[in-house]
Amino acid sequence: MKKIILASLIVSQLILAPVASAQVTNDVFVRAQLLQQISLLLEQIKSLQTQLAVQQNAHATLNSLVLSSNATIDSRYRVLTTDNFAGIQNEGRRQLVERFFKLLPEDFDNRFTEVVFFTDTQSDIDAFVETAPGMTGWRVGFENTLASYGVYSEETTELLVHEIAHVIAYEKVGNKTLLELFEEEFWENASYRNQYVSEYARENATEDFSESFMYFVYDANYNGIAKEKVQFFEQFELTRNYRSEIRSNI
Repeated sequence: MKKIILASLIVSQLILAPVASAQVTNDVFVRAQLLQQISLLLEQIKSLQTQLAVQQNAHATLNSLVLSSNATIDSRYRVLTTDNFAGIQNEGRRQLVERFFKLLPEDFDNRFTEVVFFTDTQSDIDAFVETAPGMTGWRVGFENTLASYGVYSEETTELLVHEIAHVIAYEKVGNKTLLELFEEEFWENASYRNQYVSEYARENATEDFSESFMYFVYDANYNGIAKEKVQFFEQFELTRNYRSEIRSNI
């Protein structure tokens, strides 16, 4: 009888040993799964924190621009390549961005790093470019409803060319920028300030430059000083080339 009991105990131990081993293996697997899930959750938290920081920074960025204090950024997109904006889901916005970069001379393609769409009920600003000499990572912004006005309309195209002129303004001829040369010729002498190609050009020398370049691209006819401002760009091979490139894409 004792032999039978002993044999029974040995068999029980042999059976329980694999079960216990399987239990340990299962615990290790579960622990590994939990650690993996925790790691994924931490990554998601980090991603959410980054998105929150971007949203908070968006408001701070607007404070540095010529927009009202109530302006907000509705969406922002990184510019990885200027010939593929499939990441912009809204078709009107995507077409507007594509239109801007199609008109933009190739010299400036790799300088823009971000596109933003904003809402500003207390400002008449429809678009802006944020550029400066030596600045890395340029930004272009569009008012949220601009795309609904017709991406290929003459009014929208003129606006985009105007914004491109702000980019061109900082290109140098010799040791001075085009904007500096324009200011010296037409704004340092008070007698040259009485004629403009548009009302908006009266705002300041920068807007006068951009409006005049836009009309230079369109070959507008003006008399007097306004005509001189448009023809100012004719003297530079650089601006003549930019005009040709922009016209070929209009």
